[in-house]
Amino acid sequence: MTTQPMRNIFTRDFILASFVQFALAFVFCILIPTLPIYLSQSGSKEVEIGVLTGVLAVSSLILRPLVGRALLKIPEQIFMTAGALLYAITSVAYLFTPPFWPFLIVRVVHGIGLAFSSTAIFTLIANISPEAHRGQSLSYFFLTYNFAGALAPPLGMFLINHFGFTVLFLTCLGLSLCSLMITKKLGMRTETETVR
Repeated sequence: MTTQPMRNIFTRDFILASFVQFALAFVFCILIPTLPIYLSQSGSKEVEIGVLTGVLAVSSLILRPLVGRALLKIPEQIFMTAGALLYAITSVAYLFTPPFWPFLIVRVVHGIGLAFSSTAIFTLIANISPEAHRGQSLSYFFLTYNFAGALAPPLGMFLINHFGFTVLFLTCLGLSLCSLMITKKLGMRTETETVR
């Protein structure tokens, strides 16, 4: 009795999208404890660190409604691809952009990538999930962020303590590229293809 709903939820695209979300959430979470340390060692003041850390969330918040509106006409995979690509670009850019203004621009671009990818992924999951089990499907999907939030910060601290920030940002690049490749394997959908 319970296997059929589970089979309907854990489709190929659901699993692939979950891996994409996990990888991108891992990049986001691995920078939470490590980026302030990086900025502090680069000579940034506390106020500057606060601004440079928080501007990502602000830029993402501003763009999300616009992305959601665009997703009514544009397939989710396009925004997911663009978001993963921006994640990859910013992961490299962190290595070469000094605080304050150049780094601020990189953080804004990273926030745009976050708005693109996360909004599109959540929309995709809602659209491909059976209507009768959509809440259950989304609750399983949100576990990807919880796992990333639990695993990424300690790994980030381990990387900077043993290998340095270059390895940290290269790890972010690798995860971003993995999410980009997985996104390419998702089936392209149109705005009319919603599971009922």
